[in-house]
Amino acid sequence: MIKRAVKKRWIAALRSGKYRQGKGRLCKTSKGRSKFCCLGVLGNEELDGEWELGIDDRVWTLRYKGDADFSVLPRKARVDLGLSEVDEDKLTEMNDTGHSFKEIAVWIEENL
Repeated sequence: MIKRAVKKRWIAALRSGKYRQGKGRLCKTSKGRSKFCCLGVLGNEELDGEWELGIDDRVWTLRYKGDADFSVLPRKARVDLGLSEVDEDKLTEMNDTGHSFKEIAVWIEENL
């Protein structure tokens, strides 16, 4: 189960307007601006991980405790944050099918 303080900060970040929403990747840079999926926001706000630019100079990979991924949270990160694989899949689906960060924040409040 996700920690209450983590959930609160994540929801605040999703609602803050600080992040531009993207699809399909944790973080992708286009035209000099980064776009994050909802999981990328969580990773950026909560993890002491490293972002590494991929070979195409647009997609960022999140490296955390030896694990790395660019489309979902690294497994060790997901486990440390208390996010289930089922919930991660649901959030990925919501993000990539056009739900706004504000809609995703409401789902997180009600379901996590």
